[in-house]
Amino acid sequence: AAVLESAAAKAPDVATAATFDAHRAETYLYLGEPAKAETLLAAREKEMPGDYNPPARLARVLLEQKRAPEAEAAVNRALALMTQGPRKVGILGLKARILEAQGKDKAPVLREQLALIKTLPSTQRNPETQAKVEKELAALEAAPRAQR
Repeated sequence: AAVLESAAAKAPDVATAATFDAHRAETYLYLGEPAKAETLLAAREKEMPGDYNPPARLARVLLEQKRAPEAEAAVNRALALMTQGPRKVGILGLKARILEAQGKDKAPVLREQLALIKTLPSTQRNPETQAKVEKELAALEAAPRAQR
């Protein structure tokens, strides 16, 4: 953590410092210090309001802390800033996990995720992710509505 913090502190600008955020957040989670990750990412979101990465990373940190409603708000902020692309597939997957943690219906998000995957050029698609989403969606749609 100290090495990453030092490197980020020496960065010439906020955008360069932000390149260390994913690794810093993961390190803080690993060390059992999620509050440090939360503080870092909340500040970065204010510094870079047009970047979807800080709220997306914050959503994951909040989910790890079992703060799903706050995680959902953060992932929604991230998704609002995103264009269609392979990174959005992963963030939709995160939203599905957040909804599941709250007992909410994640099927609409999985449908959106699958539709997005199918629009990507073949070089940007991950067949394993597509198969996983298709299987999960099929299982949900086969289950009674109350179990979604």
